[in-house]
Amino acid sequence: MTELKGNYDVAFEVSMQELMNAARATGAAVPQAAPTEAASDPGGSIFTAIQSLGLKLEPRKAPLLMIVVDKAEKMPTDN
Repeated sequence: MTELKGNYDVAFEVSMQELMNAARATGAAVPQAAPTEAASDPGGSIFTAIQSLGLKLEPRKAPLLMIVVDKAEKMPTDN
């Protein structure tokens, strides 16, 4: 929605804990990390990292062109 043209290759650092927290905030079933795991992975927030690129994340709903299947179970069939 930035209306920027072209492709961009950017890199930024975000801790695994911050990614897990962001996923959890969207309702994803993400297990809690061990305290040592969070402490051993320092980094800024994903929002700070994106802002350092001159962009801002804003929550909004929009249609996506993909479907994510979280789980599939085989249905039993008659013999």
